[in-house]
Amino acid sequence: MAIEETDSDLVALPIIGLPSCIAYALAPRDRVARTYVLDLLGHLAPHVSRREILRALEPGGAPLQTNAPDWRGWREQTLAPGLVAARAAA
Repeated sequence: MAIEETDSDLVALPIIGLPSCIAYALAPRDRVARTYVLDLLGHLAPHVSRREILRALEPGGAPLQTNAPDWRGWREQTLAPGLVAARAAA
């Protein structure tokens, strides 16, 4: 979305200091976690097991204390081996 100088309801925020990738998921603890919700959370945080997610969603459960993996390392792991070798040779 482009911001024009006449837009009074939009504000451009500085991006310096922001991480390059952020995803938040808020799930109420007083509701049953449906399979599709757990699947979505698993895709948003593939480094967290389903069991850890369920424990965090239990009433009184502690928040997850895991750091997201570095996306560069994840990207190299998910690329096909031929692409990694081609990129290394380039």
